[in-house]
Amino acid sequence: MSDLKPHGLEYSSGAGAVPQGFTPEHLVEIAEAKKRFVRIRREISVAVFDAWSVAIFAGITVVCSLGSISGMFVGFGMGVIAFVEFRSIARLRQLDPDAPHALGRNQLVFATVLILYAAYNLLFPGAGLSAEIKDAAGADPELASTLAGVSDMVNHILYAGVIAFALVFQGGCAIYHYTRTRYLKQYLQETPEWIRKLHSAGLMN
Repeated sequence: MSDLKPHGLEYSSGAGAVPQGFTPEHLVEIAEAKKRFVRIRREISVAVFDAWSVAIFAGITVVCSLGSISGMFVGFGMGVIAFVEFRSIARLRQLDPDAPHALGRNQLVFATVLILYAAYNLLFPGAGLSAEIKDAAGADPELASTLAGVSDMVNHILYAGVIAFALVFQGGCAIYHYTRTRYLKQYLQETPEWIRKLHSAGLMN
């Protein structure tokens, strides 16, 4: 039983191996590594929240968009984005130096999907007023024209807002992930290998 090596870690002495006995110096190294890992842990938390949010809204969008080609496109697109996000989070937990860039690219793809969806609906608006409102305003052409104008204005504001949201929020998230790359590289350069192995094994996350 003493020869077992859980998580693939080596417990023998030597370069990069986990020390057999902790000394005060080892405890100091662990404390310093945890401080360096704070920003990475925060990025993981942000990405997890974002991934679950996108996954939930993807399901809601698909259900609410049955029969709408553009809506289904966005729903399935968001589902793929959430899947990639979760995979990139797993890579980040394993200290993959390319993971922050993968998360940033995923946000840019998400922004592109939202912008294309909004642009499509601005260029090719739907039926506008519902049949019930048309029937109610049928006796008053002026009222029907006013309601149609209001409906168009609301749609323009809505989809213009979607574009603005994608540029600001998804663009901001992409920048956030891209700028986290240097912190991960700093952690990898300054942290002893035996501590990095503990993090990769999920023992210090």
